[in-house]
Amino acid sequence: MMSVTRSDQRGVGLIEVLIAVVVLSIGLLGLAGLQMTSMRNAGGALSKTQANALGNDILDRMRANRGAALAGDYDTKFATEHGAGTVAEDDLADWKDSLGEYLPGGQGAIDVDDGDVLLEMRWQEQWADDADQGGWVSVQMRTRL
Repeated sequence: MMSVTRSDQRGVGLIEVLIAVVVLSIGLLGLAGLQMTSMRNAGGALSKTQANALGNDILDRMRANRGAALAGDYDTKFATEHGAGTVAEDDLADWKDSLGEYLPGGQGAIDVDDGDVLLEMRWQEQWADDADQGGWVSVQMRTRL
């Protein structure tokens, strides 16, 4: 049998430490990636929740002012400028201001056709995987007045 002396095992401990550091580094990079994915998903969920609340807000306002809504006073395109004066114009002004405040670059459009409402809101997400061209994410709501 061959005996191993202390001088033959020089550097083995150092190799074990280097391998442990590499394994630990890979694990920490994996955790960092999971954290980034979690933050991205939480941000996207918050924006979609805000959009849902804002959509329900304008729909409730339209139901409260049903005559004007059926007359097309709430029809609007994707634009940030708005007028003020009538109840419908004030509602749209508040809604568009809220879209810009709670959603990054938030815009909204409403189309009322014989009592059927198509409401679309869009905003820009900086890291959205499901974003349209240019980073735009949109949510549509359909309902009947």
